[in-house]
Amino acid sequence: MTTVAAAIAANKPYVKIPAGTYNESLLPVRSTSLIGVGNVVLTGQGTSPAVSPEGAFPAVSVVLQGVSIEGGGGGGVSCSPVLGAVKLTIVESTIKLNAGVGVFAGGGFCELTLRRSRVLSNLGGGVQALDTYTITNNLIAANGSSQSAVGGASLMASSLSTFTNNTVVSNTAKAAAGSAGGIACMGTQPTLYNNIVWGNGGGAIATCTLMSSNIQTSTPGATNHGADCSLDVLTFLPLASSQCADAGDSSAPGVGAIDLSGAARVQGAKVDMGAFEVK
Repeated sequence: MTTVAAAIAANKPYVKIPAGTYNESLLPVRSTSLIGVGNVVLTGQGTSPAVSPEGAFPAVSVVLQGVSIEGGGGGGVSCSPVLGAVKLTIVESTIKLNAGVGVFAGGGFCELTLRRSRVLSNLGGGVQALDTYTITNNLIAANGSSQSAVGGASLMASSLSTFTNNTVVSNTAKAAAGSAGGIACMGTQPTLYNNIVWGNGGGAIATCTLMSSNIQTSTPGATNHGADCSLDVLTFLPLASSQCADAGDSSAPGVGAIDLSGAARVQGAKVDMGAFEVK
């Protein structure tokens, strides 16, 4: 493969990307799936995001699977179509160390699905979803700064969206109305289930409704708790004694059959909180 952009331009529905680092800013305008084979790193050029899909009618479907998107000067993945619509799916991928927001979906019609992925250490924040989203079984950690509007996740969408079984830890956002280092919600929101929101600077949550979740300092919702879940300080995996084990709602939307590490859910009496099942 010469470049990933050339493979996309050839109008291939599936592009298998060999291991390597690709310093390109990708602008998919047709439906395609970009699948990493081995250690694949996508890095945007200059101040551009690594991946910026453009829309059409019917919607363009763009899938990113098994890739690492890192070091972009303009963020990791930015989906804000000027024309048409995009269905963006990110699965089993890592978005880290980008100067802007790790995953941005909005500013047009961009339906985001983010599953079993890691969003880590993005300076502008972790995830910002302004349209319909399904965000499940992800680790969202160490994103944002004291100057960023987005910490771990900033969500504004319809009640049809899903945010379930995510571990949102050690993120930071600036102190401002409607902002939170963990999760900030705007507009008509669904209930967010089975999440761990812990150790975030700038507040845990803002105007969100969570159930069956672990929330530091604040526990709105009758089934939440604020006990320390005993997460590993490096991997954020729950220890065997974690109080988040068997503490979630197994019937919540988006629980899924496997966790972030590929382990089967459910392994105990009930699903565990967060992105990982306790082993």
